[in-house]
Amino acid sequence: MKTFISYVPLQPPEKLQARIYQAVDNQALAYGQPTCFPIVPVIHGYACPGEEIRVRAVVSDYPNAQANAEKLCREVEAVCAAKGVRCGEVELLREPYNDRLQTHLDTFQQLIDGIRDGDTLYACITYGSKPSPMVELMALRYARRLCRNVDVGCVAYGKLDHNTGDSQIYDVTALTLLDDIMGALAQAGVKDPRAVLQELIAL
Repeated sequence: MKTFISYVPLQPPEKLQARIYQAVDNQALAYGQPTCFPIVPVIHGYACPGEEIRVRAVVSDYPNAQANAEKLCREVEAVCAAKGVRCGEVELLREPYNDRLQTHLDTFQQLIDGIRDGDTLYACITYGSKPSPMVELMALRYARRLCRNVDVGCVAYGKLDHNTGDSQIYDVTALTLLDDIMGALAQAGVKDPRAVLQELIAL
């Protein structure tokens, strides 16, 4: 099943403005509608009419995050209805509002506990605290090794240009998948991994 994963933002709800994210390099992420959550263009781009998906969001025990989670649920419901996609309630993974190591380890465990054999995973690493993207990416890599036939469909990152006010959404999936290759190159003693990676990307 296609499973979409994101963190809920921590900023005050009144400052969480809906934006049209311009897709960079991957036109599947071109949504064309204003949204507060970059995971919504990912759902729009990869969920197909008639299929069932799951959406899982990490939400901190913090008033701003609680309010933003309600808004996320409404946006997910709307995009799924517009595309004719079946989706139950957004699964909210609760975590304390702190950056303790144990908190991140517990969230990591929650993330991998919900991944099943045969899942295709989609993630947004825009929101959360600074360590949050590391936790998400660790979960994706671990699930690919732990579960059978698990694939990473897309990892997206939404960016706001504070100089121009423009918003972009980037597909950074290749960076996630290349991590395994980097490990193999390091073990092989390759001194110039960039050359090898450029050849792979060009394929």
